[in-house]
Amino acid sequence: MAEPVSGVPTEGVPPLVADILERITDGFFALDPQGRFVYVNRSAERILGRTRNELVGWSIWQLFPEATERRVFRRYQKAMAELVTVQFEEMIPSLGRTFRVRLFPSEDGLSVYFRDITEEMQTLEALRTSEKQFRQIAENVREVLYLTTADAEKVLYASPTFEEVWGISRKRLMKDASVWTRTIHPADRDRVLAAIPRMKEGSYEEEYRIVRSDGTLRWVLDRTFPVRNEAGEVYRIVGIAEDITADKQAAEARELLLAREQASRHAAERGAAWREEVLAMVSHDLRNPLNSIHLSASALRDLPLSEEKRVQILDRILSVSGQMDRLIQMLLDTSRLESGNALPLERSAVDVGDLVQQACTLFQPQVEAKQIRLECEVPDGCPRVYADKERILQVFWNLLGNAIKFTPEGGRVLIRSETEGSTLRFSVTNRGPEIPPEHIERIFEPFWQEKRTERLGTGLGLPISRAIVQAHGGRIWVESSQARGTSFFFSLPIASALPA
Repeated sequence: MAEPVSGVPTEGVPPLVADILERITDGFFALDPQGRFVYVNRSAERILGRTRNELVGWSIWQLFPEATERRVFRRYQKAMAELVTVQFEEMIPSLGRTFRVRLFPSEDGLSVYFRDITEEMQTLEALRTSEKQFRQIAENVREVLYLTTADAEKVLYASPTFEEVWGISRKRLMKDASVWTRTIHPADRDRVLAAIPRMKEGSYEEEYRIVRSDGTLRWVLDRTFPVRNEAGEVYRIVGIAEDITADKQAAEARELLLAREQASRHAAERGAAWREEVLAMVSHDLRNPLNSIHLSASALRDLPLSEEKRVQILDRILSVSGQMDRLIQMLLDTSRLESGNALPLERSAVDVGDLVQQACTLFQPQVEAKQIRLECEVPDGCPRVYADKERILQVFWNLLGNAIKFTPEGGRVLIRSETEGSTLRFSVTNRGPEIPPEHIERIFEPFWQEKRTERLGTGLGLPISRAIVQAHGGRIWVESSQARGTSFFFSLPIASALPA
């Protein structure tokens, strides 16, 4: 081995600089233009395994001849020839270590900083190995496996299944992680984004919808868990996303089936209740007039009666049979409504004055019997309504019948009509007992009646009236108070307001 060059200065480093160089953890040494050590700090002694006395004055290439065959020698030549800073990583076989090296050339020689990164490289290699194993597993599972940075800002890997579920290339996702965010359904996005910080805690588990590029929706169950390094710090996040669309659809189908079963059961129960109500009505509301007809017919057949008495009995039979006809018509209408069918209408322009007058005439006998004042307020020039006259008379029959029924003797029933825009509003008002607020909504239900000790009607008139008015495009409602009495309102379209 060649002898060290004597007289090489080693004391030329300023004290302050020398103090700093002795304290840093990086290795540092200085070479003269011929490649001889002129200064070596403590860290360099430790890393190289030699004292500065063993190094200073000696050529680096004499002490480490194997280095001339490696990249470090070429880097050294480049730095000295071009006077440019050079940085590289190099594994030195004689030391069994890997270093990150920085060369700073000058006319006086070369300053060399180097750091032992062997453990760092081993960690990176272990990470590469684990990530390679992760990828090998991910390639063969049906769930979407993905790997992100600790802050979830960058996707490092996504398994092939991602493209099947999301309909987006993995390359695009790993280039721009916000692609994932934009696919989340707007209704779910804020909730999912708010949960992202929990990924590092290991408590992130979210179900959400994604909108694929073709516009279709898919449901995803997304779970993550953090990966920690030896220091206990989270440096990766592993995620598992599962397409649960089929499960959601199956659950929705079950819920729909259950809803249909419940609706079917409700319809069956309602049908059974409807049949019971019909039977009750037939046994009560139809049997009584039928008995009356039977008795009247028997009297005509068996008793010697005057002509005047015979006419009275015949009139009674006609009146009662008309009542039965109306009951049967109400049953038919209710059956149509229960089946979901609309009531048939034959509409034309109807004179309101004639309509109201005819309705009042129908109830003249009942009004006289109870000494009730039946008043009609129809303004002159009242516009015609576009309606089925017979059906609207049916509405008046029901509303007036109820009003007269609940008005005490000597009381007053008022019918009014007034224009409201393109409609005409009718009202039937009486001073009978107030309808309790809790009953207001129910009085339009079929067969519903306020609980009383006696049956006061079929319970079909008001629901049929509502169906008739709604079929005309109008509405019907009721207002009731102790002070102002009870008023039923309904509206119909004005004939002249309709388009030609």
